[in-house]
Amino acid sequence: MMLNFSHTFVIYLTLIQTSIAQTYNELYRPQYHFSPAKNWMNDPNGLVYYNGTYHMYYQYNPGGNTWGAMSWGHATSSDLTHWKQQPVALQARGYPGEITEMFFSGSTVVDTQNTSGFGSDGKVPFIAMYTSYYPGTSVLPSGKTVNGGTQAQSIAYSLDQGMTWTTYDAANPVILAPPAPYADQWKDFRDPFVFWHDASQKWISVISLAQLHKLLIYTSMNLKTWTYVSEFGPMNAVGGVWECPSIFPLPLDGDGANTKWVAQIGLNPGGPPGVVGSGTQYIVGNFNGTAFVAETRAPSSSTATSTMSSTLSTSPTPTPTAAGNITFQDFEGTGDYASLGWTATGGLIGTAPAQGTLGGQQAVTGYAGNRLVNTFINVDATTGTLTSPIFQISRPVINFLIGGGNAPGTECINLKVQGQTQPVRTATGLNDEKLLPQSWDVTEFIGQNATLEIVDQSTGGWGHILIDQITFTGNTVSPTVNSPAGLYSFDGPGTYADKGWTATGDLVGTSPAQGTLNGQNPVTGYSRNYVNTFINGDATIGTLTSPSFVISENSINFLIGGGNAPGVQCINLVIQGQIVRTATGADEEKLVPKSWDVTSFIGQSAVIEIVDASTGGWGHILVDEITFSDSSNEPYGTSWMDYGPDFYAAATFNGLAIADRFSVAWMNNWQYATAIPTSPWRSIFSIPRQLSLKTIGGRPTLIQKPVADFISLQKSTYTNTFDTVVEGNQLLPLTSKTLDVTLSFSDRVASSSSSQFGIILRATSDLTQQTRVGYDFSTKTLFVDRTKSGNVGFDGTFSNTYYAPLIAASNGKVTLRILLDWSSVEVFGGEGEVTLSAQIFPSDNGVDARLFSSGGSTNGVSIIANVLGSAWDPSSGRTSVVTSLTSSVTSSVATTLVSTTRSSTTSRPTPTGAYDFRPAYHFVPDENWMNEPNGLIKIGPTWHLFYQHNPTGNFWGNLSWGHATSTDLVYWNYKPVAISSANGIQAFTGTSYFDPSNLSGLGTSVNPPYLAFYTGYFPSSGVQDQRLAYSLDQGETWIKYPGSPIISQAQESPHDITNGLESRDPKVFFHTPTSQWVMILAHGGQDKLTFWTSSDAKAWTWKSDFATSNVPGIPGGVNGWEVPDFFELAIDGTAQKKWVLIVTPASGSPAGGNGVFALTGSFNGTVFTADTVDTSNFWLDYGRDFDGAMSWENVAAADGRRILASVMNSYGGNPPTNTYKGILSFPRTLQLKQVNGKIRFVQLPVSELDAASVPVTNLTNQNLAPGQTLLNDIHYRSYDIRISFTPAAGSTLSLAVRKGGSQQTVIRYVQSSGQLSVDRTASGNTGYDPAAGGVHTATFQPGADGKVQLRVLVDESSIEVFGGIGEVVISDLIFPDITSDGLALTTSGGSVLLASVDLR
Repeated sequence: MMLNFSHTFVIYLTLIQTSIAQTYNELYRPQYHFSPAKNWMNDPNGLVYYNGTYHMYYQYNPGGNTWGAMSWGHATSSDLTHWKQQPVALQARGYPGEITEMFFSGSTVVDTQNTSGFGSDGKVPFIAMYTSYYPGTSVLPSGKTVNGGTQAQSIAYSLDQGMTWTTYDAANPVILAPPAPYADQWKDFRDPFVFWHDASQKWISVISLAQLHKLLIYTSMNLKTWTYVSEFGPMNAVGGVWECPSIFPLPLDGDGANTKWVAQIGLNPGGPPGVVGSGTQYIVGNFNGTAFVAETRAPSSSTATSTMSSTLSTSPTPTPTAAGNITFQDFEGTGDYASLGWTATGGLIGTAPAQGTLGGQQAVTGYAGNRLVNTFINVDATTGTLTSPIFQISRPVINFLIGGGNAPGTECINLKVQGQTQPVRTATGLNDEKLLPQSWDVTEFIGQNATLEIVDQSTGGWGHILIDQITFTGNTVSPTVNSPAGLYSFDGPGTYADKGWTATGDLVGTSPAQGTLNGQNPVTGYSRNYVNTFINGDATIGTLTSPSFVISENSINFLIGGGNAPGVQCINLVIQGQIVRTATGADEEKLVPKSWDVTSFIGQSAVIEIVDASTGGWGHILVDEITFSDSSNEPYGTSWMDYGPDFYAAATFNGLAIADRFSVAWMNNWQYATAIPTSPWRSIFSIPRQLSLKTIGGRPTLIQKPVADFISLQKSTYTNTFDTVVEGNQLLPLTSKTLDVTLSFSDRVASSSSSQFGIILRATSDLTQQTRVGYDFSTKTLFVDRTKSGNVGFDGTFSNTYYAPLIAASNGKVTLRILLDWSSVEVFGGEGEVTLSAQIFPSDNGVDARLFSSGGSTNGVSIIANVLGSAWDPSSGRTSVVTSLTSSVTSSVATTLVSTTRSSTTSRPTPTGAYDFRPAYHFVPDENWMNEPNGLIKIGPTWHLFYQHNPTGNFWGNLSWGHATSTDLVYWNYKPVAISSANGIQAFTGTSYFDPSNLSGLGTSVNPPYLAFYTGYFPSSGVQDQRLAYSLDQGETWIKYPGSPIISQAQESPHDITNGLESRDPKVFFHTPTSQWVMILAHGGQDKLTFWTSSDAKAWTWKSDFATSNVPGIPGGVNGWEVPDFFELAIDGTAQKKWVLIVTPASGSPAGGNGVFALTGSFNGTVFTADTVDTSNFWLDYGRDFDGAMSWENVAAADGRRILASVMNSYGGNPPTNTYKGILSFPRTLQLKQVNGKIRFVQLPVSELDAASVPVTNLTNQNLAPGQTLLNDIHYRSYDIRISFTPAAGSTLSLAVRKGGSQQTVIRYVQSSGQLSVDRTASGNTGYDPAAGGVHTATFQPGADGKVQLRVLVDESSIEVFGGIGEVVISDLIFPDITSDGLALTTSGGSVLLASVDLR
């Protein structure tokens, strides 16, 4: 722990398991990139966002820092920057013994609709799909048998939001083997990526056939049963195995109506140019729910959705759309089906398309335009058919919208070809009145005549069908005399001559090949039959010439492979005897798409000639699928996610909006991954990146931008501008191992091949160590040179320079954003269209930064460099302001720093912004007023904090329920207002509870609701009634129950002397013994509570009153009862339980004013009977600032804690905070224990605080005598201190905190009286309220061993002192100066023996 950081506080959240003593400051340890505390890590797995938490699982070896025992590690974060390492999620089966199953890469989804059936009691299941790797042959628990080396796909589920997992052993693996054509690939079948496809209402899984460079696509309705539907690949980069695939949608150029799909694929080896080892490519395309099709240079085919916006046709004649596609029928206009050319039978004769929803029908949605086929004409009694005019299939895809009944063959749409009676394609609805897009691939039927038939043959429930917007899309074909479909596919039996082609030489009498020929390396990329002239090895020569045709389209497309020999091994387009276009292979047995632009030849007669004129090596040609189209289908070529050596297995987060597509990659390379010089961990992850698509150079291009909480990491900023940087290098005033640098400069004409500009990082003064990041003006590439970056000797390929193509922006500027960490550099070029990531392993003595320019001067240079702190470091915020420097060769310009953060910010446990007493580890609102907590409840692993909040001002009023969530009671994420003040009704205090049996009827048995009960306050009349809201999404959002109030003013009046003007703060819970809901209401100045019951939580009946007269021994003057809490609590160490009633009175507390008291007693479901009060065990807090205490409900029995929190503020709007009012006490446990023969309430801070602190000092067995002072060399403003001591007779121990100048707050323990006190008379600003100073006291005795225990929580504006084992607590606000950060531990009147002093 460093003690000299500027913002002096200690408490912060450790990001590793507490069992690992880890400082995260080892050599090469990244400071803001994720790395495991120890051991091996590779691919990120199962990335998912839910309920405010990012879950990142990853390939992990729990037993060492090399690959092995593959398990799923787990870390969580609320901001993608500060990560908490969680226990291993899926541990290799059998570990640490003989391993029988490893958990390879996969993905995670949140099954919000419980399609899997794994959810129960309202718990939303997480489903992980992963590759099971079985080292040995075995029979599995499911009864399935696997061979050793098998890779199969399995699932596991979690019912506590991803924290613990159960494997689906009853049926795993759910996909045992690849489909039949690839059954031999069972050892290379891995890495499933799963997502929900909303348009098709199905789960999709994309799985890699690694060796074959294919992606297999499966669909499922329930995540358990999967159907193989299509494949994709090989395509573009195939230099190594394909792994870790994913596909996901992104809007192109920010246009939500023009969405493309991106396939992300890892390669090992076969990375980017110049990289030895692994890399990641991406392919842009389209996905229809069953098939992914790569984007080509052609305009993309319109989907059903985009076609809807095209001009609609009322004619039975197919109408081309603007995109060149065809709208066959849109059912618009005023005529009947007959006038549209359709033939009707049965009850559909004489009918017409409907104008939307029909009488008695639920609302129909999803149709296009104004009309659609809707056979709900006489409710579900109508039957009949509608048959389209005959048409010729000329496009490969038929699209339509479909809804209505799910009844294959009965409620359906059919495609029939060539007059056949049986359909070749069919589709039905989903028992839903919403029309959804669906498509048929009809490539095999192109050129054939067909009809569409719409069928309604059922009169039962859902006995109707909905159809709209039938379109034909895909590349067109040009009819020719000899090839009516315009497609030379070479499929079917027969010779080339039979297909109309003229053969010469050795090709006479030959036929298309049906695969790889004898002696040939495996051929890939063809359709079915194709031209392959490797007939007698490479000895065959000859030509094949097509029939003559007239060019009528802009492009001729084809697949080509084989030898690279222009004019010798080639395909030619010949017009009037002249070769006007030609293409050759690439010395590869893979056929790839190629295209000719023949626009200038339209209308001319031509032939295609395939030539094999060579008998040497690669003396053969491969050709297939010659088509004629209005545009090219030639792919763009390989696109790389990252051009560096250390970016692999990129994965994206499920669960986010389409615009928030975040990706993380393994920042390592299989070439040297096991050799990198790090310990005790190995491997890091890239900075998370936000992905988008932008058209650059006419091509959809992936844009990547770093995503992190850079604001919290920022320490200082250096900015500068230079008119000119002359040749050479110059030292910058930057000495840091962690930087975020944005460098911008003007492009220039290269005077030599060494014309470069950039920045040197992690440099020693003599430049023997340096990492150069820059731009080469001659090749127009950015580069990272790590040849001298430090330790480069562990692998022969590591010392290298890497390049990425980058063109200057339209303004002539080149921009590089560079993220430097202790062992990595990531460069984002331009807008993020290219990136380059590389590991470096420099020595710690190299921290200099320099600009360099070679091959001449560089102009128009600007630099913004943010020095970053550590995500593991407790120091916070920025420690210096932006410095704008101007040298003699610069012209200063204003610079605005923009950091990338998520719109939903996270409350870090650090003071931020202008000093406003914001605490380091206590919750405060982001802004504006807060008073007591409301509706505290735990849902899964998430603690929900609601609180009285004015979202529009820093004063009491407009009261609503603010909302924040946490997974550990230390970090809090701000959420939108949960229950708002609206329509003249404010939302006063209340409580929340889970309704697992859906007794309220506000949810379902599958998704039961969470209920929130609150007081509705009418400022205009003063009326207070009781209201209800509910949540069906795990507490994220709340719906006000329309039947509110559930207890009206009229119901309250007989039991409230103010006739319903003082009935508030409902505490509600379900009482299992009586099977009734119970509500307790406070009646303000009447010092009374009322008990009510209900069977459904909506209709309530008064049952009893409970007032001062019902409490034997209650002290006098305890008036103004509010905010009741009520629960059963066990007496520790016994089988006995007590009911506990907590109340906040407005007056009578030991410190004066309001406070919180607690009673024990018994409860029969309607009446609470209080025990006689022991005044020494009556008040829960003896300070001035503990008000409106409430406890969290729904805490799992395995946890078993009752946890309280209150608002720390008894002074209304007076405290001197400007941006907020109100602070939450640190959550504390409440127990009942036997202490000195009496039952006592015992409170201590929750144990999560232990995991959120690091030791600063620890003293043991030290005698402290009068005149001595300890801890006076330590300076902090926020900490947790624990003292155990034995006092001598007459001694008084004093701990002064927040000490500076004349300011101090003093905690004293007087041995003679056992009195504990907090003296805040000199604590700082006490003038804001008459009650803000003073001394507050409580009494407790040493333990049986004679030791006194004190625990003191100090924060920016608060102090909480726990005496003994927690039997007394004093909580107060303090407002010292920011410079008051000293401590002093002293004694007077006698010595004390300090058993331990632990400062954290």
